[in-house]
Amino acid sequence: MKKSIKLLIATLLISLSSMAYAGVIIGGTRLIYDGGKKESTININNPDNSAYLIQSWVDNQDGVTEKAPFVVTPPLFRLNGGGQENVLRIVRAGGDLPQDKESLFWLNIKSIPSADKKENSLQIAVKTRIKLIYRPKELSGTLEEAAQEL
Repeated sequence: MKKSIKLLIATLLISLSSMAYAGVIIGGTRLIYDGGKKESTININNPDNSAYLIQSWVDNQDGVTEKAPFVVTPPLFRLNGGGQENVLRIVRAGGDLPQDKESLFWLNIKSIPSADKKENSLQIAVKTRIKLIYRPKELSGTLEEAAQEL
């Protein structure tokens, strides 16, 4: 009898802990910018019922925003609820990047929730940082070949 009660409690705890609440969903954990193309894109989805303000920018590897060689369009937009999607376009805007190796940057996406006029409420804006890797056009080879050279 004790085992069945413990099993029931464990099952309930596991089922309750699997519920998740998602606001804005970003379509990847990293973005590889191919040097041979004009742009790279990433999807943003809002399955929530409330609207969000999305702000995005690119930082250098050190986390400093001083003139990263990429521009994100649109840099600021409203993403309504109910499953609305939008695409962020990352375009290279000059800068001298090494052509014999990959370069690392950070793509920042901040989602700011809309607020109802209530007293004593807390709104939290979430900033997501994902890796933006610039791969030069001249860099050849596959992942398997690179792993063999290590």
